[in-house]
Amino acid sequence: MTRKNNSFIVLILCILLAGCSTWTPINIQEAITVLEQGDEIRVTSKDGDRYEFEVTGLTESGEIQGSDFAISTQDLAFIERRDIDGANTGLAVGGGVLLALILIATAAVASVAIFGF
Repeated sequence: MTRKNNSFIVLILCILLAGCSTWTPINIQEAITVLEQGDEIRVTSKDGDRYEFEVTGLTESGEIQGSDFAISTQDLAFIERRDIDGANTGLAVGGGVLLALILIATAAVASVAIFGF
């Protein structure tokens, strides 16, 4: 296979794997005990403002900290954490492998048809 075909396969696999996460609602009262440093979260404040950030710290007073942002759980109306979706990941990986095999088989058949080997 050519370098162009390899790049195409990598691009398709990246696109398939990009959608392998889901946003899971978190109970606001349990957020400080459920969340961990490094979690990616999306919050909606009681004012309706939405923020998406990576958790860098949690305080006992109920503050969720990001690299340049912090918000108290008392100010939140809704909170979600990005989690890996196992079913979608499995389907994406399986589909990507199947696509790669089809492309390899197509290239092999074309090679035989064009060059006779």
